[in-house]
Amino acid sequence: MTTPEKETGEDGRIEIHIQGEQATLQLLWEGRAVAEYIVTISNADLEPETALLGQQQRLRILGYQLGHMGNDQNGVDGNKRWETERAILDFQADHGLTINCINGEADQPTQARLKTEVGW
Repeated sequence: MTTPEKETGEDGRIEIHIQGEQATLQLLWEGRAVAEYIVTISNADLEPETALLGQQQRLRILGYQLGHMGNDQNGVDGNKRWETERAILDFQADHGLTINCINGEADQPTQARLKTEVGW
């Protein structure tokens, strides 16, 4: 089933409705697909927001890019890299938090906000 084309909102987010457990999202430019993503629903528990892996999981859920490392090649692997630090700093800036990233990990206020934004 093909979903009609939609434009991103002012915040840059894309709203999609998934029927079943998986959907394909294509990003189009001038009518041509320039990127394609498989979006999967998962009921797996997240790691705690105090752990780097849990921070990465939440950042990906919120749409922040972490590179292509890890089992799913989505950057979620629990390792400290510049991509994770950049995503944390972007998240802090987007949510009006004090810009503070210690050793590539989010500070306590950022951890709490990540949990709140994702809902768990």
